[in-house]
Amino acid sequence: CSLFCTFQEVYTIYRMVSLLFLTGLFALMICGYEFGASMFEFASAMGTAGFSAGIVSPSAPSVVLWISAIGMIIGRLEIYVVLMAVLRTTAGIKIRSGR
Repeated sequence: CSLFCTFQEVYTIYRMVSLLFLTGLFALMICGYEFGASMFEFASAMGTAGFSAGIVSPSAPSVVLWISAIGMIIGRLEIYVVLMAVLRTTAGIKIRSGR
């Protein structure tokens, strides 16, 4: 594969991660939190850093905890692994490995 093909693959992963980040960010904002705190909180969840702006706490609504937990799982496993697992289990699509 050429360098252009590799660039396209990297750009596709970048777009998926960005879309996931924006989705989590807006989901937290819909729950009533401000932009900066929501961005920090979801970036921290995806990066599995453990820092908090105070949104995620034991007293947080369960929706907020689920949004953060999904961000943590996808951030820990990486978007590509999660995408392939979802495709294989839900759609029954056989995905060829590069070998």
